[in-house]
Amino acid sequence: MSGRIADVVALFPNQEDRIRVLIAQDRRFREICGDYGDCLASLERLQAQGASAIERCTQYRELQMELEQELGAMLERMRTGPSQARQPES
Repeated sequence: MSGRIADVVALFPNQEDRIRVLIAQDRRFREICGDYGDCLASLERLQAQGASAIERCTQYRELQMELEQELGAMLERMRTGPSQARQPES
């Protein structure tokens, strides 16, 4: 399992089968997985720099959360189907 897929599986361990299907079938999902892996690697390097990188760490943590939300939403859409994933608000 590639490191990037492993990062996403670690985040959503109960959805490994869905992750593998999306990796195989959805280019956008693969791209987001790659972005997520890159973000985690960058964040790890920045954290090793200590206090000099606090602002950049904060930016990467925000990006990490955004990517996690996007990955979660894509997995949810796969689980529920596109018509049920996002119901219009009344």
